[in-house]
Amino acid sequence: MKTIYILWNYDVDEPIMASTDKSLLEECMCDFFMEDYANDCNWECYQKKSPPTKKTLAYIADENWYGVLDFYNTYLDIVESPVVE
Repeated sequence: MKTIYILWNYDVDEPIMASTDKSLLEECMCDFFMEDYANDCNWECYQKKSPPTKKTLAYIADENWYGVLDFYNTYLDIVESPVVE
């Protein structure tokens, strides 16, 4: 029996994408994570009134990394489903 893998977002209870190749979905999930992380860091820097210092940048990077990671661990998962033919 064939299996399909689904990248599922439990926050909105919807599928993001599906594939017969689980490693492809894992790679896409990693790419999405890095994009979300970069966007969060950029948004934090944009909201600052003055240019951030090295210490501020390190704090922003650390806080956003764990914030995005927490979201992904809580709301995103790859689930398996048999294909009905």
